[in-house]
Amino acid sequence: FPSHDTDFEFVTIKGTVSANGKGIPQVSVTDGYTVVRTDNNGKYQIKAHSQAEFVYISVPSGYEFPNEKGVARFYQKIDTTKSSFQANFTINPLSVDDTKHQFVFLLRAFKHVIRPRNPIYRIVRMLQ
Repeated sequence: FPSHDTDFEFVTIKGTVSANGKGIPQVSVTDGYTVVRTDNNGKYQIKAHSQAEFVYISVPSGYEFPNEKGVARFYQKIDTTKSSFQANFTINPLSVDDTKHQFVFLLRAFKHVIRPRNPIYRIVRMLQ
């Protein structure tokens, strides 16, 4: 585990997950040890584990992470030199409907390796 130059047993992290200036409810936020969810206003609070280095969010349905130079920005480094830390996240609404999930795409992507005797073959055929 990494060592931190801190006298604090834990760091309290507070923040908001928002899109277009509006808080997003029920987004999972974690330090890798504990998971909490944002409230109806998109706000959360978590007491980070003493060994935690980052705070992360999970992308909710209908949204995507912003990226910087091709790197998804779903995490922030925890400032362990303070007893409390502010970590706000902004996510972007998707421009397309995401109700049809990627597993269908993956099945179609592997269609060329699925043979007629394989039970998955029938499922792939039905999805076409």
